[in-house]
Amino acid sequence: MLAEVNFWRVAWSPVGTGHVCYVTTGDGKGPNDLRLVLTDNEKLADFVTHETMAKLIQDFATPPYKLVRATFGFTGDSLVQRTELCRSDQYNVETTWRGLSPGNYGEMRPPNGFLMQFIIMVAKEGEIRVNGKPLPGAVYPEQGRPNAYLAFAETWRK
Repeated sequence: MLAEVNFWRVAWSPVGTGHVCYVTTGDGKGPNDLRLVLTDNEKLADFVTHETMAKLIQDFATPPYKLVRATFGFTGDSLVQRTELCRSDQYNVETTWRGLSPGNYGEMRPPNGFLMQFIIMVAKEGEIRVNGKPLPGAVYPEQGRPNAYLAFAETWRK
């Protein structure tokens, strides 16, 4: 992995609504690597980090992400292309998914006690820009879970 974004737009949670955007370059440990969590709700960022992602991905929060207050928006029609915009005083992150597949229903039972249900749209192409500069890497087809996709109407139930 050269660069990764994991973006959340949350309409309801036990700690409120908001956005959480994880940005990692390289392994997140090098002197020029990024390991950021941009958010407009610090409690939500902590909740998503520890109650969802860290239970799905071993060592997700190690090393810890640098917390950055940000604002959020998006462009695109979500049928062919969508760009999520995450802006702070120091970082302007734009993540774009292109060539989206039609939405398909999906569900999974991750090992954290939740049932997840969602509409998934797989992207043929993707791009991450930080402060106007495209990050290295490309979307490659994988077997199993796709590596570039949007999940809408995602619901987690215990």
